[in-house]
Amino acid sequence: MPGDATTIRTFIAIDISETVRQSICRATAGLRVVADQEVKWVAPQNLHLTLKFLGETPASKLDTIQQAMTVCAGRYGAFEVLPNGLGAFPTRGRLRVIWVGLQAPESLGALATDLERALEPLGFPAEGRPFSPHLTIGRVRENASKTELAALGMALNARRSEELTAFEVKAVTLYRSDLRPSGPIYTRLFSAPLTVYNHSEKNQTI
Repeated sequence: MPGDATTIRTFIAIDISETVRQSICRATAGLRVVADQEVKWVAPQNLHLTLKFLGETPASKLDTIQQAMTVCAGRYGAFEVLPNGLGAFPTRGRLRVIWVGLQAPESLGALATDLERALEPLGFPAEGRPFSPHLTIGRVRENASKTELAALGMALNARRSEELTAFEVKAVTLYRSDLRPSGPIYTRLFSAPLTVYNHSEKNQTI
């Protein structure tokens, strides 16, 4: 098959450490027990902070994507993010996604915006909505009943104030996502470090 016809499912994300993953699992253990049947929980090793979901990506564009990531990441120094509190999307109506909220400096949102702008000319449309930093920890099953959803909402409200271990953001990573019946498998393809360029390099644009 020609290279241009080959596509893989990809996304750009920020890794979180094993310490933070375990911190989140401990803090949400009670919620996972309460909603074991109603929610498909994200495996601890798959927890990450998504910056940009690319979807089906031509293999021929991977090099250009990596170049864009390198330039964007190079505009920023490392910064710290604090997971803090639990919530769900949407805020009204049927719950669909359970998440951990994040406290982060403006650098995080600016980095996500830079990536959006750099990747749009490559055929990856902008989201069209403000970046909302969060860690998805579970997705509510479609067959969950109203009674089960009400119990899940009450359990979630009781644990909204959970405070978790902070983590440092040092790089952005391009992942391949392979969907399997047992759950997705994420493979790290490329990482671009957050290392501010010198003055002449910092003025580069994509």
